[in-house]
Amino acid sequence: MQQLQLRVLLLVHCCCAVATSGDTSSLSRRPDSAAPAVPAVPRPPNAANRTVFAIRPINLIGLENKDSADPAGDIFFWVKDRILHPMRCRRTPSWYQCNTSGILETSNQVYAQFTVEYDTQAVGRYSNCNPDPRDPSGATWHCSCHHSHGSENVTCGGIGLEEIATAVPSSGQFPGDTFSPLLAKTLAPGIWLSTQSNGECGNPATKGVCNWRVAERGKMVHADCLNANLAKAVAAASGGAVAKCEAPPLPKCDWLNASATNMSDCCVEAFFTGITAMGRDKLLAPFLAAFASTDPSRGGCASVPHPSAVPTASSYTHSKTDDDGGALVQCPGILPHKTKPSYPPVVANTSFCPKGMPCCHAQFSPNGYGCSVPVSEAARKSAACGSLGGDLAPNEKMHCCKMGPALPPSTTLKNVLVIGDSVSIGYVDGVARILAGSKTAAVQHGPWDISDGGTETPWCCRNVHII
Repeated sequence: MQQLQLRVLLLVHCCCAVATSGDTSSLSRRPDSAAPAVPAVPRPPNAANRTVFAIRPINLIGLENKDSADPAGDIFFWVKDRILHPMRCRRTPSWYQCNTSGILETSNQVYAQFTVEYDTQAVGRYSNCNPDPRDPSGATWHCSCHHSHGSENVTCGGIGLEEIATAVPSSGQFPGDTFSPLLAKTLAPGIWLSTQSNGECGNPATKGVCNWRVAERGKMVHADCLNANLAKAVAAASGGAVAKCEAPPLPKCDWLNASATNMSDCCVEAFFTGITAMGRDKLLAPFLAAFASTDPSRGGCASVPHPSAVPTASSYTHSKTDDDGGALVQCPGILPHKTKPSYPPVVANTSFCPKGMPCCHAQFSPNGYGCSVPVSEAARKSAACGSLGGDLAPNEKMHCCKMGPALPPSTTLKNVLVIGDSVSIGYVDGVARILAGSKTAAVQHGPWDISDGGTETPWCCRNVHII
């Protein structure tokens, strides 16, 4: 771990406050800390670039274990998964997305543009990547092979691609569905792209496999801006079909909140009347205009800054060794048991434990993991490990210590570390967002926790000289 010359303010809830300056390298004695100097990310062989777009909540906009698309493919995503959503859930309530709409349909939805560099020889079958409905934070995603016509003999891997023309069966995707096949036919040609962590260049868990990387982040826009422009054009092309569905006392067709308002079948059918009338090129025009300009009179949408917490391949380049020079081992995946979102949000698993101190299940860790630390070594190995007093089990030799702060110290802002129990965990989210938004300070909580941090506080105070 490289030493940092930073000023750090430690706020210890209901305990003590200590301000230090100068060498803060001892703060990095946490299993998941990252080296501040980031080496270059490896590039895939047989490389080609592809521009793709993704629509998701802004805190989930990264591409690891996610799907993206070209403009035609992303319009297909939005119409199929949003406009058709209420109709499909009325007819097939067991559809998995009927249980995940609360995760994906939020007020902070964005479209983001990426340039993906990928190995053309590694492209396999496209994978459906979707959030786990058991995790309300939206942090846990699973990918599964998508079986489409002609792909039976193609395997799924780190990167997959599918043409939308072959993605939808002629019989539709639910009883009475004539809309999905019509949508695919109208928008083709178009593609979907899946990018899984097991092929991400620079991710140490791949053990050298390098199928894809994010080469560049492009413009990001609010989804409501783009979708409103697209819906306006479609409604205008419907030849009065939308107006009939909205005739009093009928409610308006709320294209931007279709599932939340349980939008009527009449509105869905009218929307597809407009789609048929427009054709592919006119449907793509509002999408492309949103990224081409910021001028609303030209269909442009304002740029939204990319959140610094969104991981790219480079964020996996953690220090390869701990403070004693020992190897670090990445914890596998994210355990789907969290009870509420954390700050920073869990957008990927980047937790590492020293070799010989295996990952363990920490009940209140945001990503489910802690490290098994020998009780005799706890004070030296983990500044985030409490419960080392009367809470130890009889003859306990190894103790599951929660992770320390999730992000490395900022090199541009003052750093504030809040150490405390559930009270400070409750307020640190708001404090962190306010101070980060005003570019005043980077605020984190130690331990990185969603509840029950009280045991760490007295331990910290007894050992503050170590920190």
